[in-house]
Formats: sequence, structure tokens, C-alpha cells
Amino acid sequence: MEGWVYYAFSIIILYAIWALGMEILVKKYKNCACISLQTYIFAGIIAFILFYYHIKKGCDHYHCVSDIFSAPKILLIGLIIVAFVIILANRTWTKAVSLSNAGFVSAISNSYVVIVTILSAYLFKTKIKPLQYLGIGSIIGGCYLLSR
Repeated sequence: MEGWVYYAFSIIILYAIWALGMEILVKKYKNCACISLQTYIFAGIIAFILFYYHIKKGCDHYHCVSDIFSAPKILLIGLIIVAFVIILANRTWTKAVSLSNAGFVSAISNSYVVIVTILSAYLFKTKIKPLQYLGIGSIIGGCYLLSR
């Protein structure tokens, strides 16, 4: 088995912990926007500490992002857009969980891989094999069945 597969399976466990933890908090505190936003405050603090540690270890790319005024504008715009999309997606996910359960919401919302796979094939010229098309169809069919 290739090395990336172990990381991918680790993500399953991490996402499960995140989804169940958020569902518990959302159901207990009635989907308060503060719950999802506070996770970003704590995540930001942790990210700052990790970023600082990474720089101290000798980051070769630090010069690209260390001075916000000399960083490439496209990098800054990209970071802002990605941060906004992450917050919006997780806030939307939190709202969906307040109306259903984390299992159904996660199964359907994680089908974004279909869009990523198709766009990646187009943008990066990778091939999608016939069996992989069957997998894509299964994901779409599963989402339909879960939403009924």
C-alpha cells in the first residue's frame, strides 16, 4: 500500500472525531454561531504556534509570506479566499448538522470529491479510469439515497 493511503485513513479518524465533537456541541448549544467561530479562534492560536515553531526550525519558504506587504498579491488574495470559504463551509455544515445528524451531513458534504476529481482531471490532465467513473456514480447515487 502506498504511503499516502495511511494518511488518508488517518484523516477518516480525525474527521470522525471532529464531526462527532461538533455535533455534540451544536446540539447542546443550539447551533450558536459562536461555537463554530470559537473553533477558529482556537485553531488560529494553535496554527500561530505551529507556524512559529516551523519558522524556528528553518522554513525555506518563510521569505514568501513573512512580510505581508511584499508577499505576492495573488498569495494574499488566495489565502483570504480560502480562509473565507473554509469558515463559510464549516458554518454551513454546522447549520446542516443542527437539522440532521453528522453522519448524513458528512456523507453528502464529503462528496465534494466528485467535483474535485472531475476538475482535477480537466485542469491537470489526469485520466479517470472506467472503474473510477463507477465510483463517482456510486457516490452520487449514495447521496441521493441518503437525502431521501
